[in-house]
Amino acid sequence: KFLYDECVNIVKSQGFDFVDGFYDANLDANPQHFAHNPEWMVDVAMTFMDEAEQKGKPFFLYFASTLTHEPTAQDSLFNF
Repeated sequence: KFLYDECVNIVKSQGFDFVDGFYDANLDANPQHFAHNPEWMVDVAMTFMDEAEQKGKPFFLYFASTLTHEPTAQDSLFNF
């Protein structure tokens, strides 16, 4: 948890108000869904965007899904 908090503070020091990521310490002791948890990721992203919209604030969202496994990047590049 310490390293995660340190990384969050580094990003916040660059001017970001909100930083979060999929990290096992973010989850409850007995999470209902753990493997790749796209529902949690989407829920947090949507909450962030809704709050920014309600406050009338511009935002930047970097959303990197952990689910992409197939096709491989090389297959995708040559068979697009």
